[in-house]
Amino acid sequence: MLASDYEDDIARDARIDLLRSKMVVQEDKHYSEEYLDSNKRSIANAIQIFFNDGTVTDKIEVKYPVGHKKRRAEAIPKLMAKFQFAVKESLPVQQKQKVDVIIKELDNKMSMSVGRFMHAFYL
Repeated sequence: MLASDYEDDIARDARIDLLRSKMVVQEDKHYSEEYLDSNKRSIANAIQIFFNDGTVTDKIEVKYPVGHKKRRAEAIPKLMAKFQFAVKESLPVQQKQKVDVIIKELDNKMSMSVGRFMHAFYL
């Protein structure tokens, strides 16, 4: 996914509205309860697809998506990769090299001052 996937040009695509018109969204009260439970703070969701021919997919459920505090260690490499991709798309070569050094330092220590981090974005 890219940030542009959420922009107006994509949202105006008539196929999106066609897909939305075929969806039914239902609240699962259990998910809402676990979200409000301060000991869990689950951000659960599930999907199951019912086709016109009567076939059905398995129900796929995720109680704690990547990014939830219970999956933080799993999320960090994905966040770093996403960040590096965004940087490579938007910065000049000299700055990309500085950011690569910062990323390696972050990978090793996972702590750094904001000033040190921000310095990589200035020539």
